Amino acid sequence: MNKEDRLKHQNFLFQIVIFCLIFLSGAAALIYEVLWMRETGLIFGNSAHAAATTLTAFFSGLAIGGHYWGKRVSQYRKPLALYAVLELATALTALIYFFIADIYSAIYPFLFNNFLPNSVSFLVLKFLMCVLLLFPPAFFIGGTLPVISHTLVNRIQLLGNKVSLIYAVNLMGAGIGVIAAGFYLPQKWGIETTYYMAVVINILIGVATLALMYRFRLLFREIDKDHAVSSAMPEQSKGKLYSVYGLAFLSGFAALALQVFWNRMFSQVLQNSVYTFSAILVAILLLLALGSLLANRIMKLQIRPHTTLQWLLFSASILLLIANKAFFAMTGNLQYFGNQHDWQAYIFEVCSLIIIVIFPPMLVLGAFFPYLLKMLEYETNSVGYAVGNMTAINTLGAIIGSATAGFLFLKLFGPWGGIEFVALILLFCGLVLALKNDYRKPKALLLPLFAALTASILWFHVRQIQLDGFRPEQEQILLQTWQGAGATVTVTEDQQTGDRQININRHYSLGGSATAALDEIQSIIPLALHRQPESVFLLGLGTGITAGAALQFPIKKLVATELSPEVIKASKQYFQQQTRKLFDDNRAHIFAEDGRQYLMATEEQYDVIIGDLFLPWKAGSGNLYTVEHFQAVRKRLKDEGLFMQWLPNHQITEQEFMIIAKTMLQVFPRVTLWRGDFVPRWSVVGLLGQIDASPVNQEASEVWLRRMEFNYKKVPLLAHYMGNLSSVSALFNNQQLNTDDKPIIEYLAPISERKRIAGQVSVFNGSQLLTFAQQLRTKAPFEQDEYLHALPYKMNSLPEAGLILHKASVDQMLGDKVRAAAGFKQYHQQVSRAFK
Repeated sequence: MNKEDRLKHQNFLFQIVIFCLIFLSGAAALIYEVLWMRETGLIFGNSAHAAATTLTAFFSGLAIGGHYWGKRVSQYRKPLALYAVLELATALTALIYFFIADIYSAIYPFLFNNFLPNSVSFLVLKFLMCVLLLFPPAFFIGGTLPVISHTLVNRIQLLGNKVSLIYAVNLMGAGIGVIAAGFYLPQKWGIETTYYMAVVINILIGVATLALMYRFRLLFREIDKDHAVSSAMPEQSKGKLYSVYGLAFLSGFAALALQVFWNRMFSQVLQNSVYTFSAILVAILLLLALGSLLANRIMKLQIRPHTTLQWLLFSASILLLIANKAFFAMTGNLQYFGNQHDWQAYIFEVCSLIIIVIFPPMLVLGAFFPYLLKMLEYETNSVGYAVGNMTAINTLGAIIGSATAGFLFLKLFGPWGGIEFVALILLFCGLVLALKNDYRKPKALLLPLFAALTASILWFHVRQIQLDGFRPEQEQILLQTWQGAGATVTVTEDQQTGDRQININRHYSLGGSATAALDEIQSIIPLALHRQPESVFLLGLGTGITAGAALQFPIKKLVATELSPEVIKASKQYFQQQTRKLFDDNRAHIFAEDGRQYLMATEEQYDVIIGDLFLPWKAGSGNLYTVEHFQAVRKRLKDEGLFMQWLPNHQITEQEFMIIAKTMLQVFPRVTLWRGDFVPRWSVVGLLGQIDASPVNQEASEVWLRRMEFNYKKVPLLAHYMGNLSSVSALFNNQQLNTDDKPIIEYLAPISERKRIAGQVSVFNGSQLLTFAQQLRTKAPFEQDEYLHALPYKMNSLPEAGLILHKASVDQMLGDKVRAAAGFKQYHQQVSRAFK
């Protein structure tokens, strides 16, 4: 084999290996991003502002890194060695993340307590902290694309062709990284182990790259000669460069703005779990990769670049409007999607919906940015500098697109109006491009004008569909809608009963006036069990009815946190009567803040802390059932404090209940179980954690609670008692702990929810919950329960009465009227004997 053949063979092998490394680099980068978004949410809070702050800090690092390393790569004789250094530096700075994160966790409470939580100055501090935390690794990640592009493109005429392939492979790897970090690795190996896997990938890439340089040293001598010629002039002509940069900015702006709008759009009809948002991100990344491959093919056609760009803009504009229409058609005007499917079928249907809706416009938009690189072949002499600048400007557009979409356009236009807004921007830019290049050819303007007319017709048609889709169900009046940065919030009213309800993202109810009595009990039970409650903290406001019920007690201070500012507005505007004028009471303090983060940061302590009903399958809610969260709650309780965590048993399986109970038993010396209601189909139970071993408050035996929907008016408080879980902790020995590092609930609950809907598993209510209550009664008899021993003997029969009432309620649900009637009678007799 002669030298030329040997070089060709080496080049072939080198290309295969280096593209595999580029693929892995993309995968590692997105594993970092997915985990960073989750982990910084635990430090800074899961509010929309905190998430935007984290994303901005990360993208800023990418942009500055791309510009900095792209500008300097031509100064290095061996650019591939620089690429290896960047990968190793990414691994090193990623490791430092844990050390810095621990420091921030320690100083964050000080900052929180010395700045108003939602003030501009506090948001600036969060941003600066995120920058110091994420900027170093992001800075090095941002440099990898321009540096590897400079290495592989040894002739400026190949810039567009080669870089579009590099970009596509990197994005494909990014998509796989999201699948790994969003679907599989954290639940199997934990967050920390998954993170270390990404670090190891970067190290392997760096070492493998250095090994490549040694293995193919003959090939690199030839490459270095080519670079010595082609990279000698890093200067650029500025003629049309600014317009290319402007279009690169537009590409990043549109892509990230659309991601925000699509996330909100799909959240109206899909299960809002960690899997759903990961599926959307994967689809976008893979479509961007396919778009880059499409651009690579288009480059080989003999078409004027400006003509290609303007038609990409026109096509994207029209396809976005068609996508809006397709979404409404496929979801039956915003009906809940895949309502009867099991997990596998649901994921398939979700992916199908996402791909069908966003595939055409995203494929075209994905081709836009890589195709712009071809135009740089006529404007630059330095590949690294050109790619670095383009990626920096594109990323800057992404930052602004994401921020303005989340905090401005969603509120002004809503998700569909926001998509239309982006479509019209693209159409406008396409027309400007057409006029700029074809103003002397009237015939050439006919097609752009036709595209504008088509887009206008589609715009009016889609607008009408949107209005139809947002109409509430029959007999419901839509009172008001808020488009917040974190969710769409609506308030509806029943035309017949006048009952009002708050909904998040259309299909998720936060409760309403019809269930006011049940909501009030969630405050009354823990407050009645405390001997002298003076301060109360509520995680989650919802309608505000639970918080308002706490004001019946002689408390001195009530603090409630709610993640969505729009929910607070809805409660204040439409539920003042049901909340006992909560917002006018000077004892009440309501904050639009992440409740978990607030408890971790504040130095205040409370007599009673109440956790609202959080759906475990909802993205982010699993963080409120972890060991670390329960530990933060315990630190914020006074010596005789109580923590009540309510669970929606009609939404969870027995396995999830057992995991949450085991996790709480890990933190609190005593955990008791309480019924929130006696409605078997919609059971709510509460886990009451204590930091001391004091028995039940004797005065609690005199408390009666109002009930509804049954043939009895009142229930004594102690009839809600189900048993002492601490005395039967062996029941939970085989269960895993739910932790921040291994968030089992967040990954398990969405799958269980879909299996429940498909009828494959049962939720932990009705007969299942009754069986567990009877088992608990057998293993931990009420007569021997240390928690009840301070009560008068007769009062020990009240928990037994509650069990009888529970069984009668289940019999009634199952249609056994004879047993139900006998059970209700026995219940009343048992209660009467207790109070004789």
